[in-house]
Amino acid sequence: MTTTAVATDHRLTDDEMASFVIRGYHIVQPELREGLNQEIYDALDALDTNPGDAVLETVHQLNEVWDSPEVVGVLTSLLGPDYEMFSHRHCHRNAPGTPSQQIHQDNMNDLRVSGGQVRSPDRVDLVLAMYYPQDVEQNMGPTCILPGTHVLNALPERMASQGNFRDQFIATVPAGSVVILHYDIWHAGTANTSKRVRYMLKFLFQRTS
Repeated sequence: MTTTAVATDHRLTDDEMASFVIRGYHIVQPELREGLNQEIYDALDALDTNPGDAVLETVHQLNEVWDSPEVVGVLTSLLGPDYEMFSHRHCHRNAPGTPSQQIHQDNMNDLRVSGGQVRSPDRVDLVLAMYYPQDVEQNMGPTCILPGTHVLNALPERMASQGNFRDQFIATVPAGSVVILHYDIWHAGTANTSKRVRYMLKFLFQRTS
């Protein structure tokens, strides 16, 4: 997927790796070319329908995000140098007035994983990568992440009625940020009470060796 030099330059430190193992997420702020985030936002905003899995082909500028050295380095640290991108990806359009989601784990049945993927593996085999092409403020429906829940042997639906959790992380992040999550972590989109659409592009990456 990448060269050794790129991976080495931007790999996670030991402390960052330990934090991911414990907390289940890491935030990357790649150095993207000027204007790229706005180009992506405008391209998404111009779409008549959600392209679903075809979003990468529809908005080809997204390749620049996933090929950035900073993102490649983190994914290499977590998944090894031969990681691959899933064909399943999605554009989440959180329009003004969109209510909060329930806390959830993403559905394993949506994936086509060789050998079958299981919850809470002994190593990191699968991650979510969420890219935000615009600044995300508190009232724009930021993603809520519950650190450490990727190791829980419990269903998030049993506590979905609770509105707030101790130590929850609300991803109010600048444009261009990529939040990389352990696939099993509990998370939810929050309510968008602003007057602007909040986009989040969800991609999945898998270890192959």
